[in-house]
Amino acid sequence: MPANDQTSERTTSARKLKELCTLALNVKNRTTAASGELGEAIARAVENNHLDRKAFSMVKSLYISFKKDPAKASVVLRNFDVYREALAIDDMLSDELPLEQDEAETDDKPNGKRAKAKKGGKSGKGTKASISEAAERSQREVDRLKEKFSNGGAPAES
Repeated sequence: MPANDQTSERTTSARKLKELCTLALNVKNRTTAASGELGEAIARAVENNHLDRKAFSMVKSLYISFKKDPAKASVVLRNFDVYREALAIDDMLSDELPLEQDEAETDDKPNGKRAKAKKGGKSGKGTKASISEAAERSQREVDRLKEKFSNGGAPAES
């Protein structure tokens, strides 16, 4: 055998290669179908339920992280808050930023019932007070999620 020949005398059989390639194709097809289904569901939620695609993407990533590794996700969330503060992101909010949806349906009640979001002010624009209130609500929700996931996803006992 020549010295530069990299082939081995032992190799995977053609039958096993075909089996693995068929499995890979089937998994790819199922993954593509599931991905398409998720994309369609998100597109419907954007259109019909006023889902913010970018915000959903960010919170979905955090949610999945908490489900996989709550300790690591807690560090990420803590660092996110530190970075947000360091970059003064909250200070970048202005009075011109619309905060609330106009009579949009939301799924924010704990019992799963739909609630109507109220239009903020006469112009529908957020004010500094409503921005502050929204930030406080967001922080309470973050604290609630931290508590929930620090208990391994089990509800906190009262």
